[in-house]
This record gives sequence, structure tokens and C-alpha cells, in this order.
Amino acid sequence: MASNEKAIIEQISKREPSRYLDLPEYFKRFNYPVSLELSEHIGRTVYHKGFTDSLEFLCLMANKFYTWIMNSENPQPILESFIVKEGEEIKEKTRALINALKRWETGTASETDLADAITKFCQNTYGVRFPMASFFLRMLLPEKFGTIDVHCVKALQSFGFNIKDVPTDESDKTAYFKQYSGFDYLEYNKLITEIGKHY
Repeated sequence: MASNEKAIIEQISKREPSRYLDLPEYFKRFNYPVSLELSEHIGRTVYHKGFTDSLEFLCLMANKFYTWIMNSENPQPILESFIVKEGEEIKEKTRALINALKRWETGTASETDLADAITKFCQNTYGVRFPMASFFLRMLLPEKFGTIDVHCVKALQSFGFNIKDVPTDESDKTAYFKQYSGFDYLEYNKLITEIGKHY
């Protein structure tokens, strides 16, 4: 992590300066309309068995996409389409990602290997981009991963952190993955993990 980013973290987390940001209080304003406890339970169960079935993954998607679905004037039937398009295939896709995650966690795979597995999972899974994949990782290992969000990225950039934009146009998957990768997500995750240590 760059020294200027560590300096920013120090500024916003010290209580006396005018730049102090009470992040824990700020985050109390946000909640998951679908049970976060259910998602965390699914995440723990899935992590131990090593894969998820389509219904388990659908429960996670419903939580992550709830606000978007409820506020969209013309929502695509993403949850229904997920079941039709993925079916049993989600088991092997999640198994590959969880295996890569466990190898990374035990030091038998590099960060690049994990980043590649995250990108591949997003590329090959219907309705999944990095925000959804990061939510899945967060449910699997909540102490090690955070969910990426466009608004969070913008907020971090406003404080001076050098962090890459998450593409907002998700219709062209090829263009999307040229702009953002699993490695970019892991860099974001390192930053928010470091910020979390100061709170």
C-alpha cells in the first residue's frame, strides 16, 4: 500500500482532525433488506462443503440485488433467468472459486491465482459481475473480504485514495472485464481491510 494512502487512512481515522470520518456510525445507515444472517449462514455452509447449488446462490443474489430489483422501473428477470441459465452448472463454477480461495488461504496459491479465479467466475456465471462475486466472497470469509460497490469506490476516491472505477455498463461483458479484473478487486479489498484495522 502506498504511503500517501496510509497517510489518508491516518487522517480520517484519528478523532481530533476535521477530516475524521466516523465510518462505523455512517454504515449504520445501510442495511440489507433481505436477511444478512441468512446469507452469512449460507456462506459458512457453502465454504465447508466446497460448492453452492443454484438455490443457495440465488438466496445470495436476492440479497445483493434486492434494492436494484425493487427500485428498477423495468427490471430484467435476473433471478429467474439465473436458475434457467445456470441450473446445476453453478456447482462446478462455485467449486472452482472456493478451491482457489482455500488454496490462497493456505498459501498454496498466489494472489494472481485467486484474482484469475475470481475473474473467470464472473466471466462464466450468468448475472455475476464483481459486486456480486465480492458479496459471495464476503459471505464465505467475512473477516477477509468486503463487498465492492460503485458508491463506496467514489467515496474512497473523494478522500484521495487511488482506486480504480468499477464499470457501470454491465451489458458488454468483454468490455467490462477489459476495464476491471479480479486483481483490481483484491487491491480494493486490501485498502478497505487496512482502513478497517484503524477502526
